[in-house]
Amino acid sequence: MSKYVIEEFPNVTKDFISDLKYIPENNIVLVSSWDGTLSVYEIIIKDDSYKITLNKKIDTGFSILSCCYGNNGVYLGGVHGELYFLNLKTQDLAEIKNNRAKSGIVRIIPYYDDYIAGSWDGYLQIIDHHLQDIKLFKTIENGKILTMDCTNEHLVVCLTGNKIKLFKAPITQMNEGILVDSVLKYQTRDIKLIPDGSGYVIGSIDGRVAVEYFDNPSDQFAFRCHRMKLSDVQFVFPVNTLLFKPNTDILFTGGSDGCVSCWSLRDRRKLKQYNKLDENSVVKMAGGESFLLVATSDDSFKTNAIISSDFEPQPSNVYLIVLNQ
Repeated sequence: MSKYVIEEFPNVTKDFISDLKYIPENNIVLVSSWDGTLSVYEIIIKDDSYKITLNKKIDTGFSILSCCYGNNGVYLGGVHGELYFLNLKTQDLAEIKNNRAKSGIVRIIPYYDDYIAGSWDGYLQIIDHHLQDIKLFKTIENGKILTMDCTNEHLVVCLTGNKIKLFKAPITQMNEGILVDSVLKYQTRDIKLIPDGSGYVIGSIDGRVAVEYFDNPSDQFAFRCHRMKLSDVQFVFPVNTLLFKPNTDILFTGGSDGCVSCWSLRDRRKLKQYNKLDENSVVKMAGGESFLLVATSDDSFKTNAIISSDFEPQPSNVYLIVLNQ
């Protein structure tokens, strides 16, 4: 395994990290947390060295599930369906008008000049960024929205019940999309569209990743990952987060085993296995051409049958891993 450099982010929130976004235009990193804070970091790259500074940490007053940068501010989604725009200069919060969601906004993603928000209660809402208003909404009745991804050509939405809703752009009121079954048997944790637009990749709680193609379904395949084999038993860990290296078929997977793996979809093989970063699970990833950002949090509460009142989760962390070393 090749050597690589790891830089640790300073002053990271201790609570569970809900989202992690990298904005390459200005080398800004957004870290949102269940404790209601949004941390804004800057990465300064000079002579192949990386300096990470915390520019500001904003307490929004509500538990954040998702964030998305846009228009010199950040769109924020909350556990109870809150949907706000945060002005990073003034730190003012503006509520998005006509928001119908009453349950968690799990993801907010850019869509042409606007943004799409998806919620647990089955709403897809397109935000008009000029008016900070909902310009179009759709109700998905087939299940709870778990996660989603989109480009200017496609929108893919993961639902409970192992269902996936596929939309071709543009998203209109008449566009009902196509409901398909996931090839994976267990609940999906993340989905990412392949950068060349040929299909999508999904990761599930049973340590599997499936690769699906829009025009060539016979080429689909799946593989196992994030497993630990002992002499007489095999431990299987959820695949929590997926990320493509920009404009490539190189896929990173992050799991509850605390590890990150790197795969080539073209060659259908593992390229690299990174060392375990800490005792937490890898919960979110982001990154650019030369580095990978990895957020780790204690997600043991997801598998514990009983959580005691004095439960103290391990502190969260964010790391920068330099690639191609």
